[in-house]
Amino acid sequence: MKKYILPLVLILILAFSINCFATPWEVDTAEYAEKSYHETQEATPHGIAFNSDGTKMYIMGEQNYTVYQYTLSTGWDVSTATYASKYKDVGDEDTYPYGIAFSSDGTKMYIVGYANNTVYQYTLSTGWDVSTATYASKYKDVGDEDAYPYGIAFNSDGTKMYIVGYWNYIVYQYTLSTVWDISTATYAEKYKDVGKEDDSPLNIAFSSDGIKMYIVGEQYDTIFQYTLSTAWDVSTATYASKYKYVGDEDTFPYGVAFNSDGTKMYIVGDASDTVYQYTLPAVGIVWNGVTITKWNGITITKWNTK
Repeated sequence: MKKYILPLVLILILAFSINCFATPWEVDTAEYAEKSYHETQEATPHGIAFNSDGTKMYIMGEQNYTVYQYTLSTGWDVSTATYASKYKDVGDEDTYPYGIAFSSDGTKMYIVGYANNTVYQYTLSTGWDVSTATYASKYKDVGDEDAYPYGIAFNSDGTKMYIVGYWNYIVYQYTLSTVWDISTATYAEKYKDVGKEDDSPLNIAFSSDGIKMYIVGEQYDTIFQYTLSTAWDVSTATYASKYKYVGDEDTFPYGVAFNSDGTKMYIVGDASDTVYQYTLPAVGIVWNGVTITKWNGITITKWNTK
């Protein structure tokens, strides 16, 4: 009977003192997951995006000015990606496309390029299927703000758009009077200078609630994190002193994206033509103030001060 007492006591202790932890959206916790996908369709991949459940991935290629679509047999796991043999040539609109984004339902696609300093909108007759995309004859010239617009993002309801300017290393914010209609976009006179962190910013991403912003730059091959005191208002952004160096994977990281809950991050690199996956970090437990990320062992990785 005595041999069951200690396990029972441990179970009771665990029940009262262990709680699950995760640190989604915090880039300084990101670890390379040893998962990647080497794409061969494009020699200069610049932008990256996913559909809402992570079963489809899209790469914006500058060399062929084409958007390529991939299928992930396991959602959000890039190591399971295969080319879906679906693509959209956007060269008629811009021959130097860099950034890509989609509406929340996948029926609209947007690309930004610096050949014309313009954002172009496309209609997908089948949601998330780029082979069904047609140019919607809607666009927004952002050249008055920056001569080299590289990255693009939207807020969750399509009322705000954000452009990363490589020339001025500034994130610019726009207001769409009709949701997801780029032709109704106007400059909101709101911006964030990110030049102190990286004077060669290439792309942008946001947390799902709009209170965190991320910039990837080629000066330091690093993802930098910012905090927005007012959600989705870049004029309230301040550098959070959090970052993730990704140069060990690729020295030209051009695109950055996150999964829907912020526990995974992805970069696409021009140096290796590869998409790399990171974990932020794996879920673990906290036991009496100690963070444990491996139960068999036990391996203690850091002290939890919360």
